[in-house]
Amino acid sequence: MKLTIFTPLYNRKDKVENLYQSLKKQSCYDFEWMIVDDGSTDHPEELIQKWQQEESLFDIVFISQANGGKHRAMNYGIEHAKGEYFFTCDSDDYLTDDAVPLIIEWLDEIKDDKNLFGVAGLKISPEGEFLLWQQEGESVRTCGGTPSFTGYVDATCDESISYGLFGDRCEVVRTDIMKNYLFPEFEGENFLTESVMWNRMSRDGIKLRWYDKATEVCEYQAGGLTDMGMKKFINNPKGYGLYIRENICREDERREQFYDYYDQLKSVLSEEEIMHNLGVESLDDIKSVGRERIEKRLKELELMEEVVHTKQNLKSAGNGLYEQMKPQLFELLRSGVQSKNECNAVMDGEDYIVLLAIEKEKNRLLEELSMESKMKSLKLYVVSSHVDKPIKEVINHSKYEIPIQAGAALTDKRICEVNDYDGFAESISNRNHRYSECSAIYWIGKHIDSDYVGIEHYRRRFACSDEQLEQWMDSDVDIITTKPLVLTESLKTTYINGHYGGDWVMMFDMLKRYDPENYEYYVTEAESKAIHFGNINIMRADVFKAYCEWVFPMVDEYYRNTPEKMDVYNCRDAGFFMERLTHFYIMRMIREGKNVVESEIEYYTKAEWKPEDECDLTDFDAVYEACNRLYENRRITQCCLLLGEAVKNGAEIDPRLKQYSDVLYGGILERLQSQITMYEYLPNEMKDTLEHLCDSFDQLRQIVALYASNPTDEIKQLFADYLAATGYSMILVNYILDNMG
Repeated sequence: MKLTIFTPLYNRKDKVENLYQSLKKQSCYDFEWMIVDDGSTDHPEELIQKWQQEESLFDIVFISQANGGKHRAMNYGIEHAKGEYFFTCDSDDYLTDDAVPLIIEWLDEIKDDKNLFGVAGLKISPEGEFLLWQQEGESVRTCGGTPSFTGYVDATCDESISYGLFGDRCEVVRTDIMKNYLFPEFEGENFLTESVMWNRMSRDGIKLRWYDKATEVCEYQAGGLTDMGMKKFINNPKGYGLYIRENICREDERREQFYDYYDQLKSVLSEEEIMHNLGVESLDDIKSVGRERIEKRLKELELMEEVVHTKQNLKSAGNGLYEQMKPQLFELLRSGVQSKNECNAVMDGEDYIVLLAIEKEKNRLLEELSMESKMKSLKLYVVSSHVDKPIKEVINHSKYEIPIQAGAALTDKRICEVNDYDGFAESISNRNHRYSECSAIYWIGKHIDSDYVGIEHYRRRFACSDEQLEQWMDSDVDIITTKPLVLTESLKTTYINGHYGGDWVMMFDMLKRYDPENYEYYVTEAESKAIHFGNINIMRADVFKAYCEWVFPMVDEYYRNTPEKMDVYNCRDAGFFMERLTHFYIMRMIREGKNVVESEIEYYTKAEWKPEDECDLTDFDAVYEACNRLYENRRITQCCLLLGEAVKNGAEIDPRLKQYSDVLYGGILERLQSQITMYEYLPNEMKDTLEHLCDSFDQLRQIVALYASNPTDEIKQLFADYLAATGYSMILVNYILDNMG
């Protein structure tokens, strides 16, 4: 088969009839018509199926796909085309009556030329004219163009522009060549300009034979890709960035295009995302284009103002001087003002109105320059890890937010562009299971390159607007932190009850050694009943650097001198340790008179985790593998819940499961034993009590193992009685029983 005529279809059922009728009018039918419907809502399948049943002249292939954009539809069409050559004709276009025989004739002419890979015709309007659009009163050829040659030329797509061909043409290219240039597909984006494909072909020297005859009739529709224009690019920033990055142009033009991209997307993308999409390491040079444009425009306005004043002087002098000098004044304007329309307005308009307009624009531009020079830069990192659950809500990112992956050293999976491990020799990413978000904070502290830097959690973020952040930064705020969380007991009591008493003793031993001047203040603050929580803060760069230099030596000493904790909650012990130290640092900054403001926090909801999502709960091997995976990722709670559900669902009992029945309670035991190993930090009277508790938990583990292998009501009651008899609260009893199913 010679040709695959490919048509992407999206809500054009009422227009595609014209194309079908034009195909039937051809005098040669050595083609298939492949239609890929891109998720249309006007249900074209019945119409196409009707044509398939009645058509005997050529094959009609119809495929439906979820809406993903024309480029995805083309990828499918190219990969499944049966024709030797591939030709795209949009659903709102149609062929000239002689298009197919003409194309096949052209292809026969080039079949022996190894340097040519296809042919191309022109597009015309229904009236038979080349399609043009207007810009400042001058015709600009953007679709088909007016060929500057007669017959044909052999050229790449890029080279064809020099022969008077612009915009859309009717390219017919060898299918095997097209398969080498499939479109990249970006998740969440549904548009990528076809120029990406043609630019890549041009760079590789893929030449076509371009003819001066029309093969396609085109009339752009409202709401179509052409009509949508720049909006489609902006709504698909990764594809738009790729197009600009690979566009064939002069370097000065590329620089201008990079700035346009930055200017159009700076309100919706972070600077990190913009740099990644454009493939640059800095935006400094790109941003300078904006300043250069303003400065250039100010010079134009000054020239226009000078000409208006000259006009007034010449008119006042009389004797027809102005009329004599008018041509020279106009030429002076044209030498320094790009827009011909503006030049005419200056020469022919009312002088006072023109001067008012010039003054207004000059003031606006000068204000922009002033604001830009004052604007503070901020990088607000949003921390998540590869084991975090997705959240239910849809989040619109601030333009300042940059996702960062913590704990990247512990997995090969990458969930965002920035992480705390790759290419960082000083990384502590392998400590993430204990440091939590703090391994990312360490990375951030070593990569400060903005006026302000901050951290949020993927589920807990600042509730203030970008405008509020900018106001605070403009006021030279030192720290933006969370509104304090009110506690029912003191910081000291809350920490000892919720974590490890020995850790609290260690913390204050370190504060006394590392920061003796403020030690007594920290002792007093420990009795307060409020905390700035979560290590969530924004700080001026110098304050953040000082904070990191103060806090991380203490956290490092803690990490090196305490054993790893395996219980569900406190395995992140270094993160909790640093959270308290961070609060003390912030309170000291307030005490010293620093400008500290507090913001509300927005909380986002984790998507519900279900044991059955991990594996088949009746398949022991699957349960065992899933338990291993969860355990290795420190998801101890999920591991226990999965085990309990598996037992309830009749999974085969096996000795290997015993290790997971020990996880929750072994973690509690390890917590107690770790406090004994830190004897030097503990009051002497605690030792006997802790040893008794450890012995008690050894007995408890035996009951747990028995219950896991034989979960009868009798053993369950024995379990509950034991816990109650040893003095543990009923909250803990119910929690453990619930987790054991």
